[in-house]
Order: sequence, then structure tokens, then C-alpha cells
Amino acid sequence: PAPPYAYQLYYIKGAEDYNSKKITDFNQVGVKATDDNTLEVTLNNPTPYFLGLTSFYTFYPVHQSVKDNAKWATDPKLMITNGPFTLTTWTTGQKIEVTKNANYWDNQNIKLTKVTMSLSNSSATELSSYKAGQLDYAGEPNGRIPTDQMPAVKNELKDELNLKPIGSIYYYVFNTTAKPFDNVKIRKAFSMAISRQDIVDKVTMSEETPAFGFVPPGISGDKGEYRTEFKDDFFTENMEEAKKLLAEGMQEEGYTTLPPITLIYNSDDKHKKIALAIADMWKKNLGVEVKTENQEWGVFLKNRQNLNYQIARAGWSPDYNDPMTFFDLWTSTSGNNDSGFKNKEYDALIKDAFSTPDTAKRMEDFKKAETMIIKDQQVVLPIYYYTNVSLIKPNLKGVVIDYAGQVDFTRAYFE
Repeated sequence: PAPPYAYQLYYIKGAEDYNSKKITDFNQVGVKATDDNTLEVTLNNPTPYFLGLTSFYTFYPVHQSVKDNAKWATDPKLMITNGPFTLTTWTTGQKIEVTKNANYWDNQNIKLTKVTMSLSNSSATELSSYKAGQLDYAGEPNGRIPTDQMPAVKNELKDELNLKPIGSIYYYVFNTTAKPFDNVKIRKAFSMAISRQDIVDKVTMSEETPAFGFVPPGISGDKGEYRTEFKDDFFTENMEEAKKLLAEGMQEEGYTTLPPITLIYNSDDKHKKIALAIADMWKKNLGVEVKTENQEWGVFLKNRQNLNYQIARAGWSPDYNDPMTFFDLWTSTSGNNDSGFKNKEYDALIKDAFSTPDTAKRMEDFKKAETMIIKDQQVVLPIYYYTNVSLIKPNLKGVVIDYAGQVDFTRAYFE
């Protein structure tokens, strides 16, 4: 099967047809090297964010010498890179080490000779390692600072703590094909019956913003920012309305009691705290018992992809700065759509936004698409828009955290 992210290359003329074997001659795909230093790409339609896409990892070049060896991406001996660093060590579950790449085009401006990344599922371990001087950087995107220690961290390490709103969303996704969430009223009831403000104030405590849409602030719109141009007011939290919708949904399905429900999340203490808090809200506000279950990342992903779940924790960071990165996710052909939601009208909206050069028209398409997945169908249960939470030692300079929360150590140095 095609990799989940194959669709990101379908902007290129002939790419989708080649991938689905409608054409077999690669010369018909709109990519060719015109000389040793020039790549010419022909697109299906004007794509204003295409240059941004080329810095996303789906577009990274892979050396031909490893095309028949699937292990190239995890074996330092096989990996050939053109970036500032080269992978030298990967000890599963313990550490990743990269060293400066002598062949990088801007090699003289890379000050760090080596970066060692500690791998741990425990945010408490990460924080204690930082305090002990074993880490110079701790936190997002892949690390954590324990939520229950945030008040103390804000007090003790306020000069080293960075809280930056980023264009990423934390949400739960419904399997719209699984009982009882194949009923839209039941999905809406579950979304209405939680208090997002309580979650960010009392559980995560990192100045996140409650989410009532799917696109976070910071993503480009028509003239400025999409979220400023279109407010995220697709629904409100309303416990009485939630109870009413739940009762109606149960009646439609012939339930006297709901079938057993399990919420799955990948193993992480923060995800666990959020899951327990939300399950408690569902119990208090809807009278529904929901079991929470943590799963190892690989198992969790497989279960989501195979629709072997009812409701699952999820998050999305943009691949490029355009709302499309949040909406092509839910099309019928997207390899990352693990909700079971398939809708021809939705697909047509995204196709239109994909092909029109008219920015204002594209944004109207996106507004309609967001209305459909949040207000009309409630495919996802938005929870909050992320902040990047990190601790950086005062002598470590030049670390860049971008609009999406990705951390770039390329030009970092010690003072």
C-alpha cells in the first residue's frame, strides 16, 4: 500500500496517477533534473504554499543506493543525508545522537559538533535531568514538562521557561463507524459535555487556548490569519443540551444503556491526566462510564489506522502554513484519515480549494469544510490549541521554535 503521506506529493503533475498505477512511465510525472543543480517541478494547479512543502520531510530526497532497503531510515550506516547533521547513534528507547555533517552546504555556520537527544516516556525524568544539568533543552515537541510541576517550574525557572502559542491542535477523534459513535448526536453530546477551560487551567497548566474549531491561530488566511478571519465558534459547551442530544441519539439507536466505551491514548503521563479528567467530566455531566486505556505508540497507531477503536487521543501539527494541511486530512483518500468519515461533499470542497488560485474562495471552502467536520458531523472533538512548553539553559542561544512548534537546533550555539 502507498505510505500514508503519499497524498502530499499529489500536487505534482502525474504523481497520483503514477502512484495508483494509472500510468507506468515516470517521465509523465512532473519532476525532472535539468542539470546537476536544478530540479524542475510541474504542478497540477497554482499552489502558493508549495515552497513551504518542500521543507516538509515527505519531500526530503532519499539516496538511490537505499531504494530497496527499508532499513535505511533507522540504520546510521545506511543513511545518507544532505542536512546539517548526520545520524551516528540510535539506541531505541534511550538516545539518538547526531553529529555535524562535513558535506553540508552551510557547514561553516553550524556551531554544534554533536547533539545528543535523550529518549524517555517520563516527563518527571526529563525535568530532573534538566535540573541536574544533564540536558540543556527540555520539553516540546517530543518531550514534556510534568503538568503537576508547572506551577513550581513557573516560579523557580521562570527565566528559562518558554511558553509560546503554536499552530497545533490537541483533540480526540471519533471512529464514526463504531458504536455508539456512528450516531452524530452522541458524538456532539460527548463534545459539548466537557470543560476545556478547566482542562487548560487545572490539568495542562501551560497557557493553552480552548479549541472550538480545528485550525489553530497562527495559520495563514486570505489577508492575514485564518482563525482571525473565521472565528472558531462552531459549537458551545452546554451540559443540558448534551444530555438532550445523548438521549435523542440513544433513542434513535434503540439503546436503553450505551455499549461499553473505551478511550485510547498513547502512553504518556500528560495524555493520561487529560483522559482521566475528561472521562470524569463525561461521568459527571452525562452519567456515562468511559474506560481509559494507554497503548504503546506502535500499537496505538495501528489500532487507529485499522479503525480498531471507538474514541482516541490525537494531535495535529501543520506540515506547511496553510489551512489545507488541516483539511486534506479528512478526505476519503487521505492516508491519515483514521475516523471512518467519508463524504463526497467534503471531498469536493477540498478539491476546489486545492485547484483554485483565488485565495478568498479557498478560505470560504475551508470555512465550509470546518463547519462540516466540527459543527455538522463532529468527526473530531477539539480540546485545545497547543503552546510549545520548553526549558532552555541561559547559555544556549540560537534555538528556533517555529509557528508549528518544531524546534530547530541548526544554528544553535553555546555562549
